[in-house]
Amino acid sequence: MSVSPVIEDAVRIEGVTDEGSDKLYKAKVRHGKLVLNLVDDNYFYENEFIFHDNKIAFQWLKKHDVEFLTNLFYNYGYDKNEDINRLVMNEMLSKYKEEKEVYMFENTFACKNTKYSSVGIREGLLKTILNQPVNDARYFVWGNLLQSYLSQFVLMTEDEQPEWVSAFTKQERFQVVAYISYYLYQLGAKGRQDWTSILGHELYYEGAFRSYLEENNYLNLPDYKKLCERVYHEYETMVKSGDNLEDE
Repeated sequence: MSVSPVIEDAVRIEGVTDEGSDKLYKAKVRHGKLVLNLVDDNYFYENEFIFHDNKIAFQWLKKHDVEFLTNLFYNYGYDKNEDINRLVMNEMLSKYKEEKEVYMFENTFACKNTKYSSVGIREGLLKTILNQPVNDARYFVWGNLLQSYLSQFVLMTEDEQPEWVSAFTKQERFQVVAYISYYLYQLGAKGRQDWTSILGHELYYEGAFRSYLEENNYLNLPDYKKLCERVYHEYETMVKSGDNLEDE
């Protein structure tokens, strides 16, 4: 016995409607020998957004299945869409406001790809944060949040660090510190804030970090070498001034 072909879930063919099907549960719709299964709208709009960047599909998903959109970021590192980045930002700010627990930082600004033994830096998200206006009430919240994230990699011993930080190798942590400190500096500079103290601490006390940056051409981050040189000397001056005061 021959079976009519079935196109599952994600089909929308012009001229074929859901007429005759239950509005609460869209049964299969026959069109000649073709049988269309229109049970779940989610699949249709997900495909429309992924493959066609359909704006209507995005708005539908934002209203009905926002978790699908944010999971594109968390699970697949999709950080090129500013609208999705803003959804993730709102989610992060909500968690940070309520809990301020370090676990919330896992798989956000950087992620460990164990399959390919590499680190994914979510530069798209960092750039979206950087685009926020200084007069936005959340400007200083992002400054505090990024500094808190950075401190997990710099100001804690390996025994104190969260498990998700320990998953990164030392070289990978240096990479994360470089990118986060770079964007944190730029964010601070927009509002005339100096948020470089954690970077200064790492540069001054961790010679291996300085060597890593030199060997990797400061990760080709524009003007990052100049920034590091300035911050290092400022931090060195501060430390020596403190030592001199203690000796007096």
